[in-house]
Amino acid sequence: MSVNERLRKLREHLGLSQSKMAKELGVSLKTYQRYEQVGYDIPERALRQIEATFNVNPEWLRQGKGEMFRPKTEAQIIATPEFVVKPIPLIAEGEAGFGQFIPNLVEPDKVVWFPVPTSLANHRLFFIKVVGNSMEPRIFEGDIVLVDKDATVGKGDLVAALLKDGTLVVKRYWKNNGDGTVVLESINPSYPPIVVRPKELRDIALVRFIVPNGDLIDYNHK
Repeated sequence: MSVNERLRKLREHLGLSQSKMAKELGVSLKTYQRYEQVGYDIPERALRQIEATFNVNPEWLRQGKGEMFRPKTEAQIIATPEFVVKPIPLIAEGEAGFGQFIPNLVEPDKVVWFPVPTSLANHRLFFIKVVGNSMEPRIFEGDIVLVDKDATVGKGDLVAALLKDGTLVVKRYWKNNGDGTVVLESINPSYPPIVVRPKELRDIALVRFIVPNGDLIDYNHK
């Protein structure tokens, strides 16, 4: 099944006509109809807009892998008794690429009031804005990830890792039980993995969820 056919399947699942889908995406009906034509190369900007507008799993839309939709993020959830609104620092930009030197991780760029599950109310949580494309099609440049300093990190998890030289990267985590080295893997095959020894890894935190396009809602109630 092509990406065009999966787009049609998405539209039918949502119960939308082509004209309604075009309106939701802010394009003409003729333009949208081309998107569903098998063999038509849908522009990257349009794919990202579809994924963000309808919370679509990029891997499903582009490659047919996984579920149709991403799990809902807290940005899509109104605070309930199961959630608490707390201030979360947006600390820096993390490179989803070869890495970017971050000179200062102590002072946050800003603080965002955001709903999180009550089970995470006392966890040390941070937002990181992603730059680079090494984690596509799972994480895109401009997405914001919520990382949890108090969560256990396991093999295959998405993580934010702070290297000894101050480089902050967003990668997939693997550990070699043989020699203890840590492999920080990109999803985009154009980027080689980063292999470090434990002493070269200053810190690591689990990526809890992704806010597409950095569409971060501030629930400041003060």
